[in-house]
Amino acid sequence: MLLPAMLLVKGGPSNGAIIPLPPGQSIMGRAPQCAVMWDDASVSRQHASIRTDSHGYTITDLGSMNGTFVNGKSIEKESRRLRHMDRIQLGGAGSVVTWVFMESQATVSLPSIQGA
Repeated sequence: MLLPAMLLVKGGPSNGAIIPLPPGQSIMGRAPQCAVMWDDASVSRQHASIRTDSHGYTITDLGSMNGTFVNGKSIEKESRRLRHMDRIQLGGAGSVVTWVFMESQATVSLPSIQGA
């Protein structure tokens, strides 16, 4: 079973906020009805989509004018599988807001204990 994921907002007035990603599809964009809303002129009304399937989470640009970026690289018209700690930017790589994708089932690396 796929456990929920979330986006951590880095930058802007919502810095530090956590946005849960429900099963199915979440739209990112400027429109007030978007699950992930960012009111910026460089962001399209319905800019990108994050969708779940049995293998994880995928982000797709919805034909935006200024692009969707994951870890600083444009995803163009291709869907991209999201990985824990991927950084998402809408409207250009210079955007002031980044959303950090976090999988709730991700394993945290712990330091090794000497002599254990």
